[in-house]
Amino acid sequence: MKIRRNTFAGLTVVCLAFIWVLLHTVRRRSIFQVFIPYAKPAQVWDYMADFSNQQYLNQNLFKFKIESDASSQFEWRYSVRYWEQYEHIPILTNSAHGNFRVFRDENQDLLILSDHTTCLLPRDIWCLPTTNQQRFRSDGSGTNLVETVNWSCPFILLPLCRAELETQRNKVLQNLAAMRFAF
Repeated sequence: MKIRRNTFAGLTVVCLAFIWVLLHTVRRRSIFQVFIPYAKPAQVWDYMADFSNQQYLNQNLFKFKIESDASSQFEWRYSVRYWEQYEHIPILTNSAHGNFRVFRDENQDLLILSDHTTCLLPRDIWCLPTTNQQRFRSDGSGTNLVETVNWSCPFILLPLCRAELETQRNKVLQNLAAMRFAF
């Protein structure tokens, strides 16, 4: 009887450790870059800073609501709640809350910094943090945009999270590069 109890306790500990490993949140960094021809950095920066344009760039974003908006001479800050379909599982959706800061840094680079809390399940369940930095610089006859995304994902879903992020960001940046800005 004692052996069965010890075996059961040992199996329980092993199962709980296995579940913890699978559901444990891991953090990753991805960097994306795109060249937007015949566009000034300020034009691309302004376009990307206006969240209403995200619906044109990201076809999976189907609803958003600006929750706060404030600006000063040197920066613009706003918060937005938004909803998207998953790229690879389009019958499911996620909701997210993002805080954006749009400004020019000490080197005069144009930046958009944002932090997001993305909830994988309805009713704000299983929410994960992400940070994003977009840097806009002049590059000859256009603008170079470098985007650095620090994202989180449960270990068990890591391949799906990576695929979602890479597919979405590449589509957004391809759509941006196809835009025609007056130079």
